[in-house]
Order: sequence, then structure tokens, then C-alpha cells
Amino acid sequence: LVLALMPTILDGIRATKSPELKAAALMVACALAKKTTLSPSVVSTLLDIVPRYARFDAAHVTLLALAAICASQTPERISDGGYDALLRFKDLPSLLASLAEQVDVRPLMAVILPKAVERVAEERGDGAVGASALLRSLITTVPLHHQVNLLADLITTACLRLEREHGPRS
Repeated sequence: LVLALMPTILDGIRATKSPELKAAALMVACALAKKTTLSPSVVSTLLDIVPRYARFDAAHVTLLALAAICASQTPERISDGGYDALLRFKDLPSLLASLAEQVDVRPLMAVILPKAVERVAEERGDGAVGASALLRSLITTVPLHHQVNLLADLITTACLRLEREHGPRS
């Protein structure tokens, strides 16, 4: 049943001319995520499509939908495209901090933080400054509660990967 509904739901999320259809599709996607176990590919698709087709004036709703999906499923990661789409929201860390006052954002942060750390590890020059500033802002603005271990593990893994790829830095 879910497989039969997903194309219609995704079309609704992609709808650009009907905010009501988009909102309804997001609600159905969140309800399905809460009531059923979605396949990893469906979860991955949702984490990619929802932010890509988000309305800029509905950033809070988009992040709320992503938080609901992440809380009820076990996503592995967010795609580059989905992450880049989130970065289009003005002041993402503040939006997430505001959302954290209403819902548990830890599952969503567990998806966002690995990509943020990965970007810092990959970037060079001005890109590295922007990626590190965003990561720093995420860490200092969004309540991470018990995710310090996750963050430490992500940073350590990224540093080890960089050292393997580029040699030790002084």
C-alpha cells in the first residue's frame, strides 16, 4: 500500500502551485512514517525531496516534517542535495533551536551533523570557513543534549579520514 501511495505523495510534495497539496502530502508522509516502517530508500527519498521542494516561507513546517520522519524511522544520512536545500533556509541553526523548543530534534540532528562534519572535512579555502562556521553555529545554537558522543565520534572519524587521504597536518 505504501509503495502505491508514495509516487502520489512525492508528487504532492513537489507541487509548486498548490501549497495546500504540498501541506497535505507532507502530513500524509509524516503519518506514514509514524505508523509504518518505510524502506531505507523511501526514507532517503523523503529526506532528499522534502527540503528540496520546501517553500522558503514554510521552513519551520519543513523542518518539523523532517524531524517527524527522522524520529519515527532510522535514516542513515541525508543526501548532498537535501543538505544543500536545508542550507538555503536563512539561519538554519536558529530555526532548529526554535524547533527544539517544541519537539525532539535529536534524530534530525543525527542526520544533519554527519553531513556538516563531512563538509568541513571536504572543504578548502573560503568553503571551509563557511562550513566550519555553520557546524560551530549548529553546535552552539541547537540543544544537542546527549549527542556530544555522536559529535565527537563524527569529528574523530573525519579527522582520521583526512589524515589517511592527505597525511598528517602540523
